[in-house]
Amino acid sequence: MEGNSMTFVFSLADKREVDVSLVGGKASSLAELSRVRGIQVPPAVVITSLAYEAFLEAHPEIAKQIEHLEQLTDQKQIQGPAQAIQEAMRSAEVPDSLRAAIIKAYEDLSCSIRGKAALVSVRSSAIIFLVWLPSSLHIQ
Repeated sequence: MEGNSMTFVFSLADKREVDVSLVGGKASSLAELSRVRGIQVPPAVVITSLAYEAFLEAHPEIAKQIEHLEQLTDQKQIQGPAQAIQEAMRSAEVPDSLRAAIIKAYEDLSCSIRGKAALVSVRSSAIIFLVWLPSSLHIQ
């Protein structure tokens, strides 16, 4: 999947309407709040579901693992494959176009807060619910 920074990453500084299916409910609500005069919303960027799709397109073996996981119904059967998917995702290379979009968004975010290297929070989205990933704070 070819993409650009506008499809892979959305900034709350961008005042355009955003599709909830791309960014999730919380980010969509924050984007809406950021457009209301007088309400301060911390600067933020959102990695969209299109980025996730591009990642899976670059790694069809992981996509197959996820498809297999979706077929399982027994909680005991799910844990092992879910762990294997998490490990595969952590060790897989991020496609260059996606990596570039994320780095640019981070640099833009850092510039928006007086040029300092931004400490950020990272949380997984409810949009992609089959592979539970932990949230992380103060990533630089």
